[in-house]
Amino acid sequence: MKLKETGVLETSQVFFSTAGENARSLFFYLLCCGNYDCNFHYVVNRKNYYSFLILYVVKGHGYVVYNGRKSFIKAGEIALIDCYKPHVYGTDSGWKILWFHFDGQNARAWYNRIKNTANLIIKPLDSNRSLSCMEEILQPFYSNMQVNEVLVHRNITILLSDFLYRTKVPADAETCVNKIIGHINNNLTENLTIEQFAEMACLSPYYFIRFFKKQTGYSPHEFLIHARVNAAQYYLKTTSLSLKEICFTCGFSSESAFSNTFRRITGMTPVTYKNSAS
Repeated sequence: MKLKETGVLETSQVFFSTAGENARSLFFYLLCCGNYDCNFHYVVNRKNYYSFLILYVVKGHGYVVYNGRKSFIKAGEIALIDCYKPHVYGTDSGWKILWFHFDGQNARAWYNRIKNTANLIIKPLDSNRSLSCMEEILQPFYSNMQVNEVLVHRNITILLSDFLYRTKVPADAETCVNKIIGHINNNLTENLTIEQFAEMACLSPYYFIRFFKKQTGYSPHEFLIHARVNAAQYYLKTTSLSLKEICFTCGFSSESAFSNTFRRITGMTPVTYKNSAS
């Protein structure tokens, strides 16, 4: 569909999509998409358009305004924009862009994760793959074919994952976290403490807790508890060990602590879990 919009050249196209009920409940789904050739007059300034936008710059360069701060984007880079909030983007010199608006049950959670831990404008590690994902999303509209909603979901997930994969976590920080996680998994029976972990990371306990949670989403204590419960689930389902043996094998201080913690995490007592059919 041709669209008359300031700064958008006649070669541009826009397409609209209505997702089915299954796609809306299970997947990321499209609202609209397009390929635009634009001159220096092109700018979008909206209060909202209830969706999220992924914009890939094929040629030229432009800008995106996040919370009043102007960031620049050039060819080969991708922007992720929360269009539920006021947003501005455009070009001062002209560009060619591929873009789509999308939403989904988990779209907000993905956006928040990316916003809090990564950059909202990136240069993908594999630009060819990212461009291929964009083109696969648009291709059915060019050919007047039915949209494959599973394929759309797959391609959007790949593109969003690129933002997280590009998260700027220093190599030594990532190595440190992996070392501590490995230490936890291999020493569940031991009396593991925050002080031990902090010493391994060469940080104070206060800063280590914040550092670890930023990297994993869990506090060190939460991660340790989940690791112990995960191991207990395995032993309950695959061995003939008694509850007492499993309790101490997984590092719990007492059978009552084991039972209470296991129930809090899984919603079942160890005995109920062991005997459950699922």
